[in-house]
Amino acid sequence: MPITVKTEKFTVESYEVSVSQATDGLRRTVSLTSPDLSHGIRFNAVILFFKTNFAQPSVGHANNLAGANFDPRSLTLWGDNTLFDGLYAVLSTEAPLTFEFTYEVDSALPNEDQKDVTSYRLFSGRGTPGDFEKPTRLSVLTNLQPALTGDSQ
Repeated sequence: MPITVKTEKFTVESYEVSVSQATDGLRRTVSLTSPDLSHGIRFNAVILFFKTNFAQPSVGHANNLAGANFDPRSLTLWGDNTLFDGLYAVLSTEAPLTFEFTYEVDSALPNEDQKDVTSYRLFSGRGTPGDFEKPTRLSVLTNLQPALTGDSQ
């Protein structure tokens, strides 16, 4: 049974982050949403960060990629906790962002709704070198410092 590898990507319109503590450890979740593709259909990707065993053949699953109905194209992915900080840094400092994923289609079951995702990545467009090192929040706080301490210039 031959496997075909395909890649899809979408622009990240918005994201949501959550952190929780469970008896088995720290859990972090990042949810990504694409712009409206048509008729309210969007990509929704949920990345679950927790202690993982990547000996598995996939890093998650994609559903409804063919868009046969008006349900969203959804991805449920997992990542190791050590990847969270880097991914969050890109999410919170870069724009525009693109999310890309690779998945497999089994030729024996080409119309199967759920596909195995083998890799994913989040990336930005071209930027000016050093943008990441200059957080705008720091410059805003620096400009407010005299007002906060009562000093006048």
